[in-house]
Amino acid sequence: MESKNDSTGEPARTALLTQYREVRSELREILGRLRQRALAGVGVVGAIIGYALSTDTHLLLLTIPFLIGYVYAASIHSGIVMMYLAKHARDIEDSITEDKFSWESKYGGIWEDTDRDVPANDSVNWNEIPKFAVYGFFIVGYLASIGVALFIAATELASDLLIAFCILTYLILTLIVLAVTYSYYQVAVTLNDRV
Repeated sequence: MESKNDSTGEPARTALLTQYREVRSELREILGRLRQRALAGVGVVGAIIGYALSTDTHLLLLTIPFLIGYVYAASIHSGIVMMYLAKHARDIEDSITEDKFSWESKYGGIWEDTDRDVPANDSVNWNEIPKFAVYGFFIVGYLASIGVALFIAATELASDLLIAFCILTYLILTLIVLAVTYSYYQVAVTLNDRV
């Protein structure tokens, strides 16, 4: 088996393969933690809603946007780490590629130029639909939680100053969420330009 890059000797190739296995393993671990975090976030939000409604302590619902924002920011951080790891895995593939050694290039899904089968006459990349569905659910859930929280703040808080504080806090939280989203986009664009 001759590597694509003739200057890569067998010891270097073995080291790269070991590194590749570690990177792929780390990617799987991060993806598992990402799923656990999302499920835990949904469970905690459900528990908060159930408790707040059953005990008539509606002010607890004011915490939900913060929880959703935290889960989102932590997920974006994991996504950024995954992009760097996937880029590194792809670089390893490029340096020692054989036909059977190209999983990240063909199926990784982070890069626009993967070799996935997308019909040429199809204007929609159907592989992207689940990713955008997750973003849509997050946006709707986040905005709905802020709307509910502001409604509760307006109806249950006696002070206009506290209501203004809630509005300002949610505005700042939304700006943080937008900044985190922008950073994710910037990393994706930067790494994609290096492919």
